[in-house]
Amino acid sequence: MNKIFILVLLVISALTTSSCALKGSIDENDLENKLNQFNLGVKYAEGDGVQQNYFESFKWTMHSAEQGYAEAQYALGDKYESGLGVRQNYSEAAKWYLLAAEQGLSYAQTYLGYLYQEGLGVAQNYTEAIKWYLLAAGQGDVYAQNALGQIFLNGIGVQKDDIEAAKWFHFAAENGNEFAQIDLGVMFENGSGVIQDFSKAFQLYQLAADQGNAIAQHNLGLMYAKGLGISQNHTEAFNWYLRAAEQGYDRAQLDLGYMYQNGFGTEQDYLAALDWYSKAANQGNAIAQHNLGLLHARGLGISKDQSKAFNWFLKAAQQGYARAQSDLGFSYEKGFGIKQNYDEALDWYYKAANQGYVVAQHNLGSMYQNGVGVNKNISEALKWFRLAVDQGYIPAKNRLWSMGIDIPNEMLCEPYDAEIISESCNLFKRKRH
Repeated sequence: MNKIFILVLLVISALTTSSCALKGSIDENDLENKLNQFNLGVKYAEGDGVQQNYFESFKWTMHSAEQGYAEAQYALGDKYESGLGVRQNYSEAAKWYLLAAEQGLSYAQTYLGYLYQEGLGVAQNYTEAIKWYLLAAGQGDVYAQNALGQIFLNGIGVQKDDIEAAKWFHFAAENGNEFAQIDLGVMFENGSGVIQDFSKAFQLYQLAADQGNAIAQHNLGLMYAKGLGISQNHTEAFNWYLRAAEQGYDRAQLDLGYMYQNGFGTEQDYLAALDWYSKAANQGNAIAQHNLGLLHARGLGISKDQSKAFNWFLKAAQQGYARAQSDLGFSYEKGFGIKQNYDEALDWYYKAANQGYVVAQHNLGSMYQNGVGVNKNISEALKWFRLAVDQGYIPAKNRLWSMGIDIPNEMLCEPYDAEIISESCNLFKRKRH
């Protein structure tokens, strides 16, 4: 009998100990306190002193939120939005964010603004979104400040206003927001909403790059490559491209391949160029796909293979990349890597030429001049040659000379470079995030 009694006491003791542990060492009498309930919910969510349990976390957070605790109301909204411990429900998320936001909790105001902006759980309403963002931004919430910058930059529900966008990006950037630092850097680089200042752009990219942001690291590399806001330094450009590329950023992988291919800032290495182009190409980067095609077509770092070149040209051309469309047309015209097909050649040349790509304009003119795949048409040939000459393309000028038409030298620019290119060749079309 005594043994049974002792055994019962041990079981009760174990259950009591277990119960205390599950409640994170919070006294059971204090669990009516909304702050303690909220803290217990956090412990279950994080597995702090108890076994992680999102359902228990949700339960205790709900108890606290129902008593009006703003932090718990926000946390409950977050659980409904993310679906942690409960079925995802944006309407419930909006309800709880609103309760917390009305108590002045800045991050609840920001998330409520986001739901209104995207129309998640509430009817899309940009006016409401901006109202809540402004309330949060006024409290120094960097995400709300950055969101306002994006709204004015892109004209979301308001008139596009670069000056207003720059103002909000400035607030967020000063508070350390890496995305705002990038966006403000782009604005200083391009002189939109602010006076153009490459040095300030460089400084802002540096701040974001130091936080590990791959886009900023890439942009910093571009600044070094072009000598904008800093002395030109290919070695530094290479190093920043490498940091961003190792994070998987396709544009940096493209430029790193370009540096290896041409020996800028590093030893020339075609195999390394192929490797980095391949990484970017496999992410769908059209320029990298085209560059891979050119390496295969020319046999640089790899055996010449016109079929593989054709396939890479096709991938890039289908994304609308004009240079690839032109090279695909050339492959069809000459039968490189594919059966010769003049109709396809003309089709792809037209696609590229209508985007203003001079090589395709010249090649179209040549086909019409010689009647290759089309009826000979000198008027059409002249049209395309002149369009190419207007962009300074010397071979088109030579064609016109051969037809007895003289072009003044002042109409010509520097000889057109149709070689393998990198992202830095189009410096001012900067991706943000």
